[in-house]
Amino acid sequence: MIKFNEFNKNVAKVLSGTFFAQLLPFALAAILARIYSVEDYGDYYSFAAIVSILGAVSSGKYELAILNPKSAKEAIALCQGAILISFTVNASVLAILLLFSEDIARLINMESIAHLLWIAPIAAFSLSASLSLSFLLNREKAFGKLTKGKIILSTVTNFSRLGLGLAQLGTVGLMVSLVFGYISQAAYFLRHLKIKDLQIISDKRKRKQLFTEYANFPKAMVPATLLNKSSNDLPPILIKSLFSGKAAGWYGQMTGLLKKPLAILGKAFEEVYRQKASEEIHELGHCRPIFYSTLKKLFLIGLLPFTVLFFVAPWAFSVFLGEKWLESGIYAQYFAIPLFLQFVSSPLSSTFYLMSRNKLVSILEFVQLSLIVLAFSYSYFIQAEAIFLILSLSIAYSIAYLCKIIALVVLLKRPL
Repeated sequence: MIKFNEFNKNVAKVLSGTFFAQLLPFALAAILARIYSVEDYGDYYSFAAIVSILGAVSSGKYELAILNPKSAKEAIALCQGAILISFTVNASVLAILLLFSEDIARLINMESIAHLLWIAPIAAFSLSASLSLSFLLNREKAFGKLTKGKIILSTVTNFSRLGLGLAQLGTVGLMVSLVFGYISQAAYFLRHLKIKDLQIISDKRKRKQLFTEYANFPKAMVPATLLNKSSNDLPPILIKSLFSGKAAGWYGQMTGLLKKPLAILGKAFEEVYRQKASEEIHELGHCRPIFYSTLKKLFLIGLLPFTVLFFVAPWAFSVFLGEKWLESGIYAQYFAIPLFLQFVSSPLSSTFYLMSRNKLVSILEFVQLSLIVLAFSYSYFIQAEAIFLILSLSIAYSIAYLCKIIALVVLLKRPL
């Protein structure tokens, strides 16, 4: 029987650290928004999108399988394999960028930072390694260490951002600070794993056997993750390319202040939910009790703040960040509903792969990306203003997140 008081305790432990991790960015946001220009943020969020997409898929998504084996040794082997694959992929990308950086930058309209694009695979590998190590810590129920890792990432990133901004490095300062943050978090996780977890698994045959056993993860989850990351992270690049650097900066600032903290907040629920749901599936064959309990909590927790966001966002952004960021507040107002639906659905999405419904994830992510592409295509076709695109994206994301929630409910009522 699941002890929900234990679940709540673990969520509170992760949330406490998440609160402190996000307190610093919000405390510095008003200063940073005045140090860096809107165009600086436009370039930075395009770079961050590349890092996010590459970091998410370069491991082959084998880190998602780390919770599945009963043997700790097998879980460690999967973690090491995921990191090795990520290193190989990112090293290859680094070589390509060193050879063709100018051409690639021209293709994605990032000529101003073409000479620094090689930093992206370094940041992506650090992000990917950190994610793989976090799954090992999650398996050990080391929620305190996961929380401290978030605090380290936030602290290093934001103080680097402040220092490099005062040095007037512009977009370069934003990019380098992100790299420092990911490297610091990965190093912390590596240092605080148990000694036995740091031992290299030398049995290549065993590792190959595990890769074969969990081959459905790269086959299904890499496309699904690529679709998801593309639909969530490509907009800054496309907005910059099709509209303007300022519009990309306004959109990026909105997502930076709202979507990322919400994702981290949701991650706190997901880390605890995932572990408990895994236990229920092993015991009951499903995870309906913890699913509906968590769904209710997420809905009630998110309802009030997102309602407030809808009414005060333009005023709050212009007062807090300065008048040049008023447009970001308007974007946030339009995104109040999809952000709320994302907050509810994202922590529960791990149910799909815990129940081995990876193909369904791919279908849902394809639907989401299709809706995003449709929003961009229609806005570009009618030569609409950027604000019309933002409204279209808001509708597209809302439909996509509703589809995910409905799919989860149907799946748990009648597993496929």
